[in-house]
Amino acid sequence: MDQASTTGVTDPTAANHIWAQVDHEVTDQAPWVAMFNPKQLNLVSPRLKGYLWSPQWYLLLDQASVK
Repeated sequence: MDQASTTGVTDPTAANHIWAQVDHEVTDQAPWVAMFNPKQLNLVSPRLKGYLWSPQWYLLLDQASVK
């Protein structure tokens, strides 16, 4: 990566080839990344009001109430 950064100043085309090699090496070292797909299962009661789901924060507790 240092070589690509240094080469990029004088020869951008050669630096692009080096960056492509870096990209391939990193991608080949991480084949497990696409294998992880988390699932969320929520069971709710009819008494639950204001149920809102956020992919980032999951159940938004400040919006929910139980009657």
